[in-house]
Amino acid sequence: MSRPRVRIRWRVDGRDADPGCVAIVVDVLRASTTITTLFSRGAREVAVTREIEDARKIAADNDYLLIGERNNRIIDGFDYSSSPSVLQHEDITGRGVAFTSTNFPHALHQARAAEHVLVGAVVNVTATAERAFDLARGGGSDICIMLAGEPVEPRAFEDRYFAGLASAVLAGRCKLDDAARLAAAEVVDLSAAEAALCSKHAAELIDDGLNADVEFAFTRDRFEIVPILRDGLIRRQ
Repeated sequence: MSRPRVRIRWRVDGRDADPGCVAIVVDVLRASTTITTLFSRGAREVAVTREIEDARKIAADNDYLLIGERNNRIIDGFDYSSSPSVLQHEDITGRGVAFTSTNFPHALHQARAAEHVLVGAVVNVTATAERAFDLARGGGSDICIMLAGEPVEPRAFEDRYFAGLASAVLAGRCKLDDAARLAAAEVVDLSAAEAALCSKHAAELIDDGLNADVEFAFTRDRFEIVPILRDGLIRRQ
């Protein structure tokens, strides 16, 4: 059996995940970190929407919590912002969540042709890479890392940091495309603190007083949880 190939896609390039691949959708600051944290706190399922009103309707119809942000800020009438450092202290056992954010829902939509869709963040990077490899090897498919990052230069380094860490985990067992190989080489010697300093989005969050979210999101392997999309809802692995 041939080794899976690892490819990197940026949301802003408008390139969808390859049909039949294992996709990892990544928005380190902060959506994918928040979603992983929600499952650590007992969430049953997460419905992701691109539009705020769609999230409101789902929450009203299903008695879900409303969680989300626009441009880093909580949305009026929502229960929580997309803040993993806050949500880590909340007990939401058995609750469903309607979630929307600035970028993540669009990246998730671009993964719609994938056979499997995982949610990856620095906080679960090793578990996610290993799960993606198992699924890809079992299905004879490739791995697409879908990065939700903002169209800024340098492009969302926090998401690239994930891509590099995940690619380093997979190196040797997978074929890395040029972007994955370069990302792995770029981050191999970086500490979490150094990586955060390279992120423009991290600086913006810190300016907004959200230092705790940045520190939380750049801490590697807090969780072994790998959220996965099933039947239109994100669920715990």
